[in-house]
Amino acid sequence: MKLTYKIGSEMQEINDLYFEVKDKDQDYFERNEQEIASKQLLLWIQLIKWRMHANKKQKEKITIIYNVFWEYYKRRKNLSKYNITSKDFIEKINKHNSFMEYLEVESDIQKLTEAFYLDLSQASGKALDVWAYLYWDSSKALRKLGVEALYEFMVDFRALISTFDELEVVS
Repeated sequence: MKLTYKIGSEMQEINDLYFEVKDKDQDYFERNEQEIASKQLLLWIQLIKWRMHANKKQKEKITIIYNVFWEYYKRRKNLSKYNITSKDFIEKINKHNSFMEYLEVESDIQKLTEAFYLDLSQASGKALDVWAYLYWDSSKALRKLGVEALYEFMVDFRALISTFDELEVVS
């Protein structure tokens, strides 16, 4: 019940951010991108990576996801003190890739379900993770990128969430 309540309140915060961000003008997005590039370059690189091969509508959707992410994290106290590094990010990617590899070979539905919920219960930024997945999955434009792109995006996004959440515990 605690997990559900925590995700619910975080999800409300993220939805509020989404409704703030989605109708912003181009100047807002340009300013935010400059801020992201100057304060957390790795996040900006991920944004550019995902927009590189996308069409106009997909770029807009991806930009919204990353701006919601940025608005969610930029208020955190340690965000401006520390930059996430590629080493930090790659460690998280490797961890999440190992989990995805396990999911690919496990055939027992019960074990898959248990592993998924165990992983989710231990993950930080659960609501942001779930929101990004649901946003992607509900977007016709993003779904056109295919399931493999969704999986790759979610591994990258979850690694970003984990890495940014670690900034919270740095003192």
